[in-house]
Amino acid sequence: MALARRGLKVVSVDPDTDEQALALLLAEEAGLADQIRFIRGDASDLPFPGGYFGCAALVGVLHHLQDPAPVLGETARVLRPSGIVILADFSPEGLELVARVHRGEGREHPVSGVTPESAAAFLSTRGFAVEARLSGHKHDVIVLAKEHGREELRTDANLRI
Repeated sequence: MALARRGLKVVSVDPDTDEQALALLLAEEAGLADQIRFIRGDASDLPFPGGYFGCAALVGVLHHLQDPAPVLGETARVLRPSGIVILADFSPEGLELVARVHRGEGREHPVSGVTPESAAAFLSTRGFAVEARLSGHKHDVIVLAKEHGREELRTDANLRI
């Protein structure tokens, strides 16, 4: 929703119908539903042509992936030559907080071990280079740009998490 508030068109892909319904409700309450397209689907098989997006953000996704290669490969495929990837997931402290909340509810929050660092290492083999690393609010974030599009990357001094 933060991207939609900045006037950007956003596509949200999630395999969980309930999560998408909640996200749509929150977007409607914020007056942003026209800016966000919600798709129930698998991020390892996106319904978009190659080079369709200028930016992809994987937020809170990585720690759920048993095998990140299909999702990261598909992310790379749908990005333009000047594309940017934002990898954001819970820090170790954030994962522990989420685990405590889930335990308190009698559930367990599975964690695969995939991190922004390991995902960035994979994407570096696909022509991406790390442009920034950020940490805060119990999250770690890595921003990458396709190597041959790096000259087009503009730094936003207001980039915060």
